[in-house]
Amino acid sequence: MAEKKVNRKKSVTLADIAKIVGVGNMTVSRALRTPDKVSDSVRQKIESVARELGYPIPVHVDSAKKMGIILIHSMDYFAYHELFLWIKKLFNKSGIDFLIDSSIMNGHDEYNKLILLSMMNPSFVILSSAPHLGDTVSLLKSMNVPVIEILSETPDPIDINIGISQQNTLYNLTEKHIGYGYSDICFVCEDQNNWKIKQQVIGWQRAMITHGLNPNQTLDLPDSFSYGKASGLIPEILLRWPMTQLVLCGNIQIANALICECFRRSIKIPEVLSIASVGSQDLAQNLYPSLSCADIPLKELAEEIYSVVKRCIRGHLIEQKIIIKDSLIKLRGSSCSGKRDNLRQNDWI
Repeated sequence: MAEKKVNRKKSVTLADIAKIVGVGNMTVSRALRTPDKVSDSVRQKIESVARELGYPIPVHVDSAKKMGIILIHSMDYFAYHELFLWIKKLFNKSGIDFLIDSSIMNGHDEYNKLILLSMMNPSFVILSSAPHLGDTVSLLKSMNVPVIEILSETPDPIDINIGISQQNTLYNLTEKHIGYGYSDICFVCEDQNNWKIKQQVIGWQRAMITHGLNPNQTLDLPDSFSYGKASGLIPEILLRWPMTQLVLCGNIQIANALICECFRRSIKIPEVLSIASVGSQDLAQNLYPSLSCADIPLKELAEEIYSVVKRCIRGHLIEQKIIIKDSLIKLRGSSCSGKRDNLRQNDWI
């Protein structure tokens, strides 16, 4: 905002605002009546000056008064923290405020938190867990605000679904490694009762069955994630399936814990045991060894979520019900160093 001293008047006009911001009266009028016709930066300056002068801004236009709620399953917040940083950056840039609760453990938690937070009259709701309880769906519909379900492909979105196909992602990640020469593969994940995890298991099993391989070597973590619990999966894998060549992980936090435990036990990666995961390209590239991964386009997802929220709070209808992005399968040092024929058999026992 230009640093001009303004004498406050009893009645502020559009011309007063236009003079300070350095734009025409018509631009100020558009910003306050049809904000989608004005750039974000100009609109925000106009709104800021209008508030300072006491000029009334319509509630449906004032970007500073837009507030939404984001309810995230705890395991999703751990696994996709980078996504929420992108969302925060984009929302803050446009003056869109939000309250995020990442303590959701199940459908009942989601419903109870939604009841509490709905009293804040949010402009939008973002959810990561699906499917939802019937009471939750009814409550969301009664709130009459846009509902955006993110991260995983949802069978029947309430308003709009933005995410990836967890099933196809695990299928492609498994298929890529089978094509590279792996056959003794196990899959480790968090709670298999979670919708997202169920889809991952189905994708992994589809690929294994397609190639006539054992689709039953799965382990999941009891309760919530911790590095101690995740690292404890290594001895269980060694005991149950001593010929395992590759461990596929449902998220990158589990993969990181397994890598650390392998180093502690002097199990060489990938010469003795290979590891791959679903997750963030940035983290996968900077682990050691670099992690073979289904790189989720987290920045692209954040931009889609921001774009939809921005349109919704300006009164535009949701036109597209489902936006699914593809993950890029990248083989890196944790599973593709040399040819499989040159790697020795597991000998940890």
